[in-house]
Amino acid sequence: HIQHVMRFAMSGAGLSVLEATGVTPEGRISPACLGLWSDENERALAHVLSSARRYGLPDAKIGIQLCHAGRKGSTPLPWERGGLLTPEKGAWETLAPSAIPSGEGQPMPREMTGQEIRDVIRAFAESSRRAARIGFDVIEM
Repeated sequence: HIQHVMRFAMSGAGLSVLEATGVTPEGRISPACLGLWSDENERALAHVLSSARRYGLPDAKIGIQLCHAGRKGSTPLPWERGGLLTPEKGAWETLAPSAIPSGEGQPMPREMTGQEIRDVIRAFAESSRRAARIGFDVIEM
């Protein structure tokens, strides 16, 4: 991620945005997606951003996209085409506002409870605070 983000910070782009970053572990799209739900995640992304700021263009603006994948979560890595993510490859239970799969042949997500929805809202708020502490210029939800 350091090289990826630094490439954009050095490109002259007006704004670059880090891709979908899960606010909870089960809010990721795939096992390789970024996350910002823990102190460990925050330290790692702070290192990425500070490296980009140190070596990138001085006016480079960098944002982060916070997300919860819902029914689209627990999917294989894009380069591992076809099939579903298996437990052996790190699959997790998907949670969504309703028990509707993301597509034909996709697993049925579990409908979230009211408390789980409130927990995800809190996770967005906490991840936003983490992103602000790190120093992102823009937070997209």
